Amino acid sequence: MGKLIDLAGKKFATVVFLTIGTGVPGILTIAIFNRVLFCEIDTVKLILLSFAIGIPTVAVLFEVMINSLPGINMLGETETALNFACLENIIIFSVALLIKIFIKGLSLNHFVIILLGIEVLAIFYWFLFQKNIVKKGIYSKTNE
Repeated sequence: MGKLIDLAGKKFATVVFLTIGTGVPGILTIAIFNRVLFCEIDTVKLILLSFAIGIPTVAVLFEVMINSLPGINMLGETETALNFACLENIIIFSVALLIKIFIKGLSLNHFVIILLGIEVLAIFYWFLFQKNIVKKGIYSKTNE
C-alpha cells in the first residue's frame, strides 16, 4: 500500500485528472437522471457507480490516442495522453449533460446515443488533430 501511495504522489497530476475525469461525469450523470438514487445510495457505491459510468469513455479515448500515434509509448507521453483523454471525457459528458438539462424528457437511451455521437466526433477531431501534428513536423510517425 505504501508503494501505491508513493506512486500516486509522484504522479499527482495524473491521479487528479483520472479521478476528476472519470468520477465527476458519472456522479453528475447519476444526479441528473435519478436524484432519488443519488440521495439514497451509499457513498462507496455512488463512487464505484460513478467510476463505472466514466471509465469506458476514457478507456476508448485513451486507446485511440495511444494507437493513432505509434511511438507515443517510446516518447513517454502516455501520461499526457491519459490526462488529455480525461479532459476530453469531461467535455464530452458536459455537452451531453447540458443537452439533457435543456431537453427535460430525454431518456437514458437517447442520452447514451448523444454521448456516443459526441465521442465519435471527438475521435474524428483527434484524427484530424493528429494529422496536423504529423504534417507540421511536431511529431514524426517514424520516430527517428
